[in-house]
Amino acid sequence: MTRLNDRLVEGNVITIEPGIYVPFDNSYPKHFQGLGVRIEDEVAFTKDGPLVLSANAPKEIADVEAACQGTLERS
Repeated sequence: MTRLNDRLVEGNVITIEPGIYVPFDNSYPKHFQGLGVRIEDEVAFTKDGPLVLSANAPKEIADVEAACQGTLERS
C-alpha cells in the first residue's frame, strides 16, 4: 500500500481525477442539479518519466458527447 508521502517509482500508476459535482440545491439552475463530471487521466511512472496512459481519451466537450453517443471518430 502506498502512503501519501511515499515517492512514486517506476511501475506505479496513479489516477488524476478532477471533477465537478452540482448538488440538488436551488441555488443552482435546476438543469444542472445532480450533475457530476469527472475527466480522469491514468499516469504510469516509467524509467523515462511519467507516461499518460489516457492521453488519447476524449476530454473536449464535443468529443465526450460523441463518445457517449458512439459517434466519436478516431484518427
